[in-house]
Amino acid sequence: MSAVPDREAKPLKSLTILLVEDEESLRQLTELILRRAGFQVLTAADGPPAIQILQKAQSRIDLVITDISLPRMNGHELAARLRDLDANVKILFASGSFGEPATMSLGGIEGVNFLQKPFTPTELLAAVNSILS
Repeated sequence: MSAVPDREAKPLKSLTILLVEDEESLRQLTELILRRAGFQVLTAADGPPAIQILQKAQSRIDLVITDISLPRMNGHELAARLRDLDANVKILFASGSFGEPATMSLGGIEGVNFLQKPFTPTELLAAVNSILS
């Protein structure tokens, strides 16, 4: 499996990812990895700004990558709010909490996936490719 989405399916420059991560250095690094892979990336440090971005987005957001632990709104609440705005939005939860099983992290929400932190660029891009293909 290639770590980058199939260019024949949809050009990378037309794929948009909303990245929600409160840790600035991790947000910047993840954004860099995704941009270098050819994605358009919008970022937010917490849930409320992420909701505003989705509401104001000029084009469809293909994937939301969100930390589960955020300062003002956890990832589960954010996913529910985002799904209220766009029932088809794909979501990738990321968490560094080793005590939280991946199945609990998904919160029983269909179309939601999980990536354990820390992750490598290859693991991130493989997860993104799997979700978007």
